[in-house]
Amino acid sequence: MITKKEEIQLNFDNLYPNIDLPETLSNLFGLPIKKITKESVILLDGEDERKIKTDVKQMTEDERIEFVRLLKPLLWWGE
Repeated sequence: MITKKEEIQLNFDNLYPNIDLPETLSNLFGLPIKKITKESVILLDGEDERKIKTDVKQMTEDERIEFVRLLKPLLWWGE
């Protein structure tokens, strides 16, 4: 379990070079992409927009924890 006391280090440079993070987030939420920026992806949820930061350097610690919880089921942790 991730707690606020643990520091989360995310390095997306270690992911596969062809991973499409905005597309992955779109698929996770089942929502279409409205806009992709350098710092975030904006998903369209009916009339509403859902902005998800993708630049981990710009995230608060709470946002990093939530982001890891979101992506954790998709990660292979080895063996």
